[in-house]
Amino acid sequence: MESCQDGLSLVILEHSLTNDHISFANDIHQKMKSWCLSELSLDHLAQSQPEFTPETTLTKAVLINSLYGTNVWDIVRVSEYIRGLLTPGTLADADIELVERMAHVPAGPRGKKPKRLYSFSAKFAHFFITNDKFPILDSIAEKMIKWHLGRKAMIYNDGKRYITFVSNFNRLRESIDDSFTLRELDRYLWFAGQYYRWLRNPEVKLNVELREYFETHSTRLGDIYGDKITP
Repeated sequence: MESCQDGLSLVILEHSLTNDHISFANDIHQKMKSWCLSELSLDHLAQSQPEFTPETTLTKAVLINSLYGTNVWDIVRVSEYIRGLLTPGTLADADIELVERMAHVPAGPRGKKPKRLYSFSAKFAHFFITNDKFPILDSIAEKMIKWHLGRKAMIYNDGKRYITFVSNFNRLRESIDDSFTLRELDRYLWFAGQYYRWLRNPEVKLNVELREYFETHSTRLGDIYGDKITP
């Protein structure tokens, strides 16, 4: 186990996280054309169209849904709901509660059921509101954080999935070199999590580019991340 003293906060990791782990994932990111291009495209859209008009909000929602496969079927209704939350006053003081509100899409007309869109909302906030406050939530990142922190060190907040996730993400972040950005830690969680999924089941559905890398660099990956893990 590994500990790190940060002010008065003591973070104890059940499974260590090193600078090499994070740096390696971010180095690979630069070599993965589809992964890198997806991020660049989203960042370009955020910079070129920072406003949240009906058209730009829908464009942003569609791009997130397409590139990240977040499986939002009623994307127009979801986009309109999110746009209603993104007022200038809200954006000026945006905090993680905003993602909780974005994720809870209420029932709509003609029997439209309420939705819980945490992964989509976290990605939308990360790329289009600010990337230094909103880490990307998905099941892979959640499992990796839990694996590193251990069950006993996890913070729980029933009914507030994103707030819980950010609390635990920040606890993990306290244990690493503070020169790493939020997005760099996010990339590590996704890359390592996908690698461990592949280790458990080489036939698991993966990005083609990622699968090819795992298959051709398994020895190097084993040296960095190990070859026996069950997050």
